[in-house]
Amino acid sequence: MDHTEDQAIFAVSRPHPNLRISYLLRSLFWGPLFPFAFFIYLRRYATLTYRFDQHGITVSWGHWSKREISVLYERIQDINLRIGVIERHIGLARLEIQTASGDAGAEITVEGFQEYQAIQRFLQRRTRREPNVQKAETGVGEQEALADILTQVTHELRGLREDLNRKRDEEPTATPQESGGAS
Repeated sequence: MDHTEDQAIFAVSRPHPNLRISYLLRSLFWGPLFPFAFFIYLRRYATLTYRFDQHGITVSWGHWSKREISVLYERIQDINLRIGVIERHIGLARLEIQTASGDAGAEITVEGFQEYQAIQRFLQRRTRREPNVQKAETGVGEQEALADILTQVTHELRGLREDLNRKRDEEPTATPQESGGAS
């Protein structure tokens, strides 16, 4: 884990100014509605903020209708990198973050960053629980207690399996006459 890189990600709060260029070019696709679309995109840019912390990521935007979406790192299922033609030319990318919420689309889209690869690595480290991270987070005593519980559960399951096998062996088998068959 790169502690310096993590601190740089925690400091991220606003998208790169080049995102306005992306929004301008996207607005052109709205044709005659260009001024309206560009105004909406500019309002989004002006209010778009990100917050990365120890537990998750929060994205918020909006003046009149404020939206805020928070996702815990442990809920993240997929992180998809999208670089469109416009983004490629201005050095930006989008990270689409999906959770197990059942929606087909992304839960959160992190857009407007030139450091998208660092953000992607950061999110992958946070969502992928590496063994050395787990050992640091759980004490050795907790691991031993968990091992004891698993051993007890294993013994209980073996006992249940033996009881079921014994009952199955004790049951009389049905003959064709007992089951209603013709003799």
